[in-house]
This record gives sequence, C-alpha cells and structure tokens, in this order.
Amino acid sequence: MGLLNWCQLGQITVSASATWTTPPVGYEAGVTVASGVTLTIYGTLLDMNNGASILLNTGAKLIVDGSTIQAAGLGTNTWKGVIANGTGNEQFSSFPKVPKKASDPSDWSGVLNPSQTQVNIINSEIVNALVGVNSTGGAIVRIEGGRIRDCEVGAKINPYHSSLEPSKNACHFMGTTFEWTQDIFSASNKKGIHLIDVSGVRIGGCIFDNKDPQKYCEDDRGIGVYSDRADFSATSAGNSFCFDGDDGCVKNCYGGTKGNGNTFKKLSTGVKIAGTLSAKPKVDIRFSTFTDVLQAIYVLYSSGSVLSENIINVNRGNLNLLYSTNAEDANCDYSSLYSIRAISLNFSSDFTVYDNEINYDATRFKNIEVVSSRGYGKIQKNTFSNSNPNIVASHNVYGVQAFNNNDDVEVLCNTFSNQGTDIYLDVGATLYFPMGDVDQPTGNKFSALKAQRYRIDNTGNTTFDYHFTNNAQQNPNSQGILAISLNVFPKLEANNFRNCDLTCSELASVSYITQAALTLYPNPSTGLVTLEMPRELQGEQDIDITVIDHLGREVLYVQRTKVLPTEVIDLSAANNGIYYILVRSANYQLYAKLILH
Repeated sequence: MGLLNWCQLGQITVSASATWTTPPVGYEAGVTVASGVTLTIYGTLLDMNNGASILLNTGAKLIVDGSTIQAAGLGTNTWKGVIANGTGNEQFSSFPKVPKKASDPSDWSGVLNPSQTQVNIINSEIVNALVGVNSTGGAIVRIEGGRIRDCEVGAKINPYHSSLEPSKNACHFMGTTFEWTQDIFSASNKKGIHLIDVSGVRIGGCIFDNKDPQKYCEDDRGIGVYSDRADFSATSAGNSFCFDGDDGCVKNCYGGTKGNGNTFKKLSTGVKIAGTLSAKPKVDIRFSTFTDVLQAIYVLYSSGSVLSENIINVNRGNLNLLYSTNAEDANCDYSSLYSIRAISLNFSSDFTVYDNEINYDATRFKNIEVVSSRGYGKIQKNTFSNSNPNIVASHNVYGVQAFNNNDDVEVLCNTFSNQGTDIYLDVGATLYFPMGDVDQPTGNKFSALKAQRYRIDNTGNTTFDYHFTNNAQQNPNSQGILAISLNVFPKLEANNFRNCDLTCSELASVSYITQAALTLYPNPSTGLVTLEMPRELQGEQDIDITVIDHLGREVLYVQRTKVLPTEVIDLSAANNGIYYILVRSANYQLYAKLILH
C-alpha cells in the first residue's frame, strides 16, 4: 500500500532521453528531467496535478511540440509550471555576430552551448500554471507560436548575464499568445513575460490579451511585459539578433512597419520598465499595437530606450466596460474621469519617442508624460489625435505634460489634434527647447485655436521665451498660452528644421553592441572638447569618433587605432549649436550631446 501511495504521490524521473507521444503512468504528480537528458513531448496532452511541475535539472533539455500541458480538471485548478535550472555558464558556445561574407547563417544566430539547460516550446499550450516557464541560472527559454493561457506569469527569466558578452541573451519569444480568460490568481500579479536583471531578451510578434469579461480594478488586468532592471527588444522580429552594420544602421532585426510587432489588448499596462537609480535598463519597443490598454508604456529609470512606430488606440466607452468604479467596488478608483496615460517617462534619459500614433476618445488623457527626466531625450514626429467632439481647453487632455526638471528633452515635429492643452509645463517644470530655438525650430503642428498651445504653471518670476515656427497650423498668440506667475514672450521664426525623420542608426537603441553615455567636458564648449574613454573601452582597438550636427550632417570624423584614457577634439571651426558625438568600436557604442556657444 505504501508503495502504491508513493507511486501515486511521487514524481517520475526521466533518466534517459525519451520522446513522449503518449505520457507514461504517474507523470501527473510531476516530472524531473535528469542532467544531460532530453525529453521531447510531441502531439499529446499532459494533465498535471495541483502543485506538480516539470523540473529540469542543470543541463537537461525539454522540447514541447504541438502539445498541451495543463492543470488536471482545469477550472481554477493550477500547477507550478516548467522550472528550468540553468548551469550558470554561458548560453552560447559561439556568440551571434555579423557575417564577414555570405557565410554560415549561424553567424547571425550564434551557436548554443549544448551543456546549458534548454526549453523549446513550439506551437504548444501551457495552461493554468503559476509560472508557465521559469528560467534560472541562464537556462535558455525559446517559445515560438502557441499559447500561454491563464498563468499568473507566462514566462519568467531570472537574473543572468554572460561573463563574456553581457548584452547578449539566447532567450526569445516569437509569435506566442499570452492571455487570461479568468481570474484564478492574485489579480495584480498577472504578467505575460517577467524579465529580471537580464540583457538582450527578444520579443516579437506576440499577443498579450486579457479576455476575461468581468470588471477589474484599474491595476489588476495585468501587464504584458514587465522589465525589472532588464534590457530587452520588443519589435517585429523576436527571433533575430540586431547588429550595427558598416553604414551605422541595424541589420537582421528590424524592417517592420507599424502594427507589425507585438499586440497588447485590454491590459492595465502594456509594457512596464522598472529600473533603479543605479540600474537603468535600455529597451526597444517598436512597431507594436496597444488597444484599450489603460497605460500603454510606463518607464521608470531608463537610459537609451527607443519607443517608436507604435499605434496606441483607446476608447473610453470600452474601458468603462473593463474596469470597476469605486461605487461598484470600494477597492477601485477607476471612473469616467480617471486620467489615462499612453506613455509615461519617469527619471529617464537619452530616450527617443518617435513616430507613434496615439488615437483616443476621452476628456481626460495624457499622451506623453515626462517626469524629472534630465538628460537628452527626443519626443519627435508623433501624432496625438482626440476624436471626442466636446473637448475644450479646460479639459485635462494633454499632448505632452512635463513635471519637474526635464533639461535637454526636445519636443519636435509633432502633430497635436483636438487637445485641451498641446504642451503643459506643471509647476516648476522645464523642457529644453520645447518649442525649438533659432538653431532647431520644431515644426510642431498645433490643435485648433480653442486649445491652449502651451500652459505653464510656475510660482516664480522667470522670463520664458517661446520660439514658434511658421509651419504651424496657426501661429500661437496670447490666446493660445496660459501662464501663471510667469512672463511669456512668444517669438515667430523661420522654420529651418528641414528633416523630422530620424535615421535607422538613431533608432538603433538595442543593437546588442554595448551602449553607454559618453562623458565629455566642458559642455557647453567654445570648441576644444575632451572625451573621457571608459575603462572597458580602453582595451579596444580601432575606434571611430564621429560628430554630427542637428540636421544629421557629419562635421568631424576621426579614426584611432589605439584608445587612450582621454581624447581631445577641436570643433572651433564649427558654428554654434547642438551636436552629437558618437564613439564606436567593435563592441561598444558611446554617445553624447554637445552644445557649442
């Protein structure tokens, strides 16, 4: 009897490589795959008991192809999921790189380390798991196609960095649906993909959707992708590595169009990036579509991120069907007056928000919110369109709203349509050249005159000059500016900002070449500038130093065969204005913004 109970309650161990087309007796209580063993589950169904798991010991491999692994009896029953214990060693035996010639395609993708733990899930379903797939110690997780359904967390990648090339990671998610159809876990913990202190994970063509028809509190419909100090790329090619080519443009990764990347539907937050003051992740979110997401993208402490060519659509009527009001649930704060945010940037720098389309029907909405984001940033060529016919200037609908100090954040070439206020500086807030200056007019196109072009709330007596361009729909005047305790002097200028488009290299944030900010001084400068080369770059050979102006024209190009601790460049012959300095080697890319005066 004891032996029978042990068989019923104990796990089975796979100690030799095997393929299951029909699962063996006893698997329901849990499966352990021994080190060095490969288990293939093909074209079958596994019903796992409550609390059971599929555990991979170090160096084991699991392939799930055309199969379903779910909690026995379903309903609200759950199982733990797949737990992959990595070796802690390298994921690659040969790292991805740009081919020198028309060569082995493995140059693009690299060669995986055969001794590292691997999980490959292909056109399969994982259902009702606590964590669908949980990777530790660098275990490689690759999910392509299929569905991760009603899991508290679809996939979790725990801390790991290569000791040789820390920006590369072998995990990817491609064309997979992460969805919830019922609320069987703690509502606020729902995450499609959870990345913790990793670099280089790729996510492409995935769908993140909460299909549960019941109403939730505002924070409880889940997060599509949650980055905890993690660099990642969410584009249209999740299984491709990106590299800078000889022309400075990214190869083998992008080339997508709007709406051709990941899809986020009916979630509390589409993508949440949570860094710290000392660990600022760099992410790439491009070509994706966000539909009726309460907050599409939230960024806290990030550096070097690119948010571009996304489509964000919000319908207030649809949201009212998804969220409970305080009258319906005392724990909820949602109401028809709840302020929705499309993109929120907090304590971040060196970001690019480019060519996004934000469409909505609301009388309380923030298209882009910028909070205490000192350091270079661009908000450029975005379209903010409100279809609500009743909007007036008094409504809290903002194209760009800034809080606190946001030095060097530029607002250029955007189109504002039917906003309450196009650009709003809250008490004490700053934006650098928010309307452009003589060197860099913006070309912003503003809402009709009933809106406030600009609102400034400030308790000081600072004089603030606004520079408007002659290609705005209507040139702003005193009726278009609301200033509180502030002297405002609008100026009309000729528009000499001729190119609103960014180049492919400017949008190449996550390129799998290590990028960092470059230290230089003095800045502003009168001509002679000293560049401080970081310690890791000093071991590099053959670096290029390029200086370009704000129109993308090359002003200076220097090559060095040996990297010294400092490098002095002379820009005395250049005109006053804004310049960008790029230092590149085979493995590093550093950048900085310089002002000559």
